[in-house]
Order: sequence, then structure tokens, then C-alpha cells
Amino acid sequence: MKGWAIREGVDFEELYRIVRKWSDIHCITTGDWLDTVTVKSEMRKKAKDFGMMDALIVVQQKRLGCKVVSGDAHFEGVEGAVLL
Repeated sequence: MKGWAIREGVDFEELYRIVRKWSDIHCITTGDWLDTVTVKSEMRKKAKDFGMMDALIVVQQKRLGCKVVSGDAHFEGVEGAVLL
């Protein structure tokens, strides 16, 4: 998020304050990272540029039983993802 804020010229501290106010922050475990590598490898069979952070989002989505709402085409076909 900070990288995006820098690129877009957005006040990171304000953005971070808003995210912390409206979000539940969960710790990422070693098991999550290991599952992320597996998901990334599987997803790269369909999308060659599927990234590690996208895979981590999928792992967290499954762990938390929630939906991913995104405009990122990488999530097309991912169970529980809603594309905008």
C-alpha cells in the first residue's frame, strides 16, 4: 500500500489510518507463506504473471472464509472472488 501511495502521490499516513480504522488486521503465519507458494505455482499454470501477493490474498481468503473483491483480472475464476 505504501508503494502505491508513493507512486500515486497519496498521503500514506492518512490512507494507513483509514485502513486501520475500517479493517481487521490478521497475522500471516509461516503456514500461510508455505500455502502461498503452492497457490502461486498452481495459479501460474493459468496466468504466467500471477504474483506472490495475489497468491497470499487467495490463501487468506480461504483461511478466513471471506470474499475477495478486486478489479484484478488475476482473480478471474478464483472461487470466492468478485471481480469489479
